[in-house]
Amino acid sequence: MYKELLDSVLKMLTLQRCGTDIPGPFGHPPCHTGSALIWGNDDYLENCSGGWHDAGDYGRYVVPGAKAVMDLLLSGHPEALIEAQWELDWMLKMQRCDGAVYHKLSCRAFPQFIMPEQETAQLVASPVSTAATADFAGVMAFASLLFDEKRYLTSALMANDFLRVNSEVIAFSNPEGIVTGEYSDSCDKDERFFASCALYCATMNHCFLKQARSLYDIEYASQGDWNCVGIYGLLCLIHSKTKALLKSTAKADIMSRADILVSISDSNPFGAALKNYRWGSNMEVSDNGCLLADAFILSGKAIYRECAKKQLDYILGNNPQKMSYITGFGERSPMHPHHRPSEALGKPMPGMVVGGPNQYLNDPYAIEHFKGLEPCMCYADELASYSTNEVSVYWNASLFRLLTMLDVIE
Repeated sequence: MYKELLDSVLKMLTLQRCGTDIPGPFGHPPCHTGSALIWGNDDYLENCSGGWHDAGDYGRYVVPGAKAVMDLLLSGHPEALIEAQWELDWMLKMQRCDGAVYHKLSCRAFPQFIMPEQETAQLVASPVSTAATADFAGVMAFASLLFDEKRYLTSALMANDFLRVNSEVIAFSNPEGIVTGEYSDSCDKDERFFASCALYCATMNHCFLKQARSLYDIEYASQGDWNCVGIYGLLCLIHSKTKALLKSTAKADIMSRADILVSISDSNPFGAALKNYRWGSNMEVSDNGCLLADAFILSGKAIYRECAKKQLDYILGNNPQKMSYITGFGERSPMHPHHRPSEALGKPMPGMVVGGPNQYLNDPYAIEHFKGLEPCMCYADELASYSTNEVSVYWNASLFRLLTMLDVIE
């Protein structure tokens, strides 16, 4: 039912690949193939090519990349699994010998609106963080269940060893002279919970289950985002063959959250399960749709399936803007996304979901033009409005997972 849209949404991630030749109208020759200076010393990462350009710029980030990978893995779609491995194999290059994982790889500043191969400034590997390390451990452990790749589990266990020794959060903030995206997170309990659940499912070692129980907190376990990945711990348990008590808790928490989302959706004239419109609100809509679809699969209750459909309807045009939020789809869709290849080539790359309304006015354009508007109207199809009209791989991956789930449960 959604094949053309599904293919385009997934292809966006392929077109965001770094360090390789990409054919086609939105392709490019190999980019960012040089070594990366490790911030704080004179050493270099000599082999750090690969991965995805995270968003409208050309940085590569472990934390949001891990979320994107999990959504692709959970989709179970064969082509999505191949695409996920492109990012997983790059993430392996971001791990130090002590198990810690560098938070991101980028140049010191965002480039102008040029094609990726034209960004030739020095790459820098920013310091490690426990959030990135735990995210890495979680996705590698879960991936080890799906692929015949022992290196994924070995690397996940190495990351967990680092986390065990470093029990206090190592938060990330941009070091001096680095001004690219931070993806900072001062709480890593949800990442550690996710990692513990995934490692338990991959090893059946009850030490990891005990660890997960000690970290469990319903406040973060049933909600999703790049900085709130507890939901992926629950989903690891649900998709596993384990009969652990925490699996029953995971199912109950998802059902409880789904009931809340249905109530919110019922009170929204457009059916979106949103109370607030934040940066990346369209991803939250997709994430909520996925959780509702999971609730339908667990319960068989049609109310969850119908509510999940409403989330996709919102993204495709049943929204206050009366437009599709996916480039190239619908009678009216974004023409000026904050995306460097699209701007450089003078046309929007198809299949990209833009961030959507953001009531918090997080860019100068928004401050100037959105003040006093209703939250759902705080969006503009303008290049300058990066807090509403940028794109990212993890927003696309979330939408892709929703599309695959709706295709199955129709």
